[in-house]
Amino acid sequence: MVHPTRATCLAAFNDMFKTIHVDEKLFYTEVRRRYYLLPGKAVPHRHVRSKRYITKVMMLAAVARPRWDPESGTYFDGKLSISPFVERKPAVPSSQRRPAETTVTTKGHVNK
Repeated sequence: MVHPTRATCLAAFNDMFKTIHVDEKLFYTEVRRRYYLLPGKAVPHRHVRSKRYITKVMMLAAVARPRWDPESGTYFDGKLSISPFVERKPAVPSSQRRPAETTVTTKGHVNK
């Protein structure tokens, strides 16, 4: 990206090292889908109430330009954060699948 400088009106290159891109994405929580786990991680229990009504989860991702960090001598891959919009709260009534006061993950609401 090239921006003219104000002092000399010559073209200057903007390396975009101070730019962060933020984007949101919807994912479906399907049970019969393959995914990768890190070594030593347990397989999570995935549960949906119906295969017709699949829950969607919105994720927010923030990424920057990958770069070499000379102070630490490592390579920064550019991934800053990938987090879901969910709420964890205790379940009020008990059911056949879980007792009352069990922590339940529900969809979070994003307001403008």
